Amino acid sequence: ELAEHLDGVGLLLRQLSDEGLMEINDRKIKARQFFPTVIAEGPQLRKGKWYYEVQLTSKYIGQIGWAIRERFRPPGLSNGTGDDAFSWAYDGNRRVCFHDGQTPYSTDRWAVGDVVGCLLDLDKRQMSFSLNGASPGVAFSDFEIMSGLCPAITFS
Repeated sequence: ELAEHLDGVGLLLRQLSDEGLMEINDRKIKARQFFPTVIAEGPQLRKGKWYYEVQLTSKYIGQIGWAIRERFRPPGLSNGTGDDAFSWAYDGNRRVCFHDGQTPYSTDRWAVGDVVGCLLDLDKRQMSFSLNGASPGVAFSDFEIMSGLCPAITFS
């Protein structure tokens, strides 16, 4: 089955956390200080299958995933996507998934040039992540959709 790719949907990124300093230029994001978070402006996803990718261009610690835009507020300087009850994330550097806590997620460690994939199946209420096309399977299931989900990324 095919998932809709978010590249053609007209996403805009905006900084969500005040604690971090970042630079956003032509869909390229660079952290300048602390652990900033960006969230996608655009459609709030409520049904269907959706997918987006992030290519890592530097040594990177981060949490890449999805959030409920109206409710998601990173709780502090060292927190971000997945560190609350309204967001879900994958961190391939630490090889864990985050949603108001953390659980192991068996992948290789991230490296420069890797591509991280984020798949969201809202019909089955499942999320999975991939590293260079390989996925260990469903990371989260039976989650709340509320007003809809959107991509969210926290990084250093």
